[in-house]
Amino acid sequence: MPGANCIDYGYMAVDSTSKSLSQASTGGVPPGAKGLILSVESAGVRMRLDGTAATTDIGGGDVLNVGDVFVLDSWAVPKQNWRSVLLGARVIAKAGDGSTANLNLHYFD
Repeated sequence: MPGANCIDYGYMAVDSTSKSLSQASTGGVPPGAKGLILSVESAGVRMRLDGTAATTDIGGGDVLNVGDVFVLDSWAVPKQNWRSVLLGARVIAKAGDGSTANLNLHYFD
């Protein structure tokens, strides 16, 4: 990732309530963040990037399973600033059965 700087790290627990990345227990999307690497631990999630609440239903968002890594990279798409997408991202635990997913979040400028 030439030219990319990791500017912050965060984590969040995701349950049966749709949450935004700004609700991460580590303070949310940091100022200046334009890219993200997100990894999934302990349970799968559904994620939407259009600002709509994710749901556990089919059509409720893209599925990310344990071990999956999701990347929004401003360095691979020149001049693309993913900040508005980061602020609109919504996640929910996939199962809807009380499972909690843990997400690791690395933010880049």
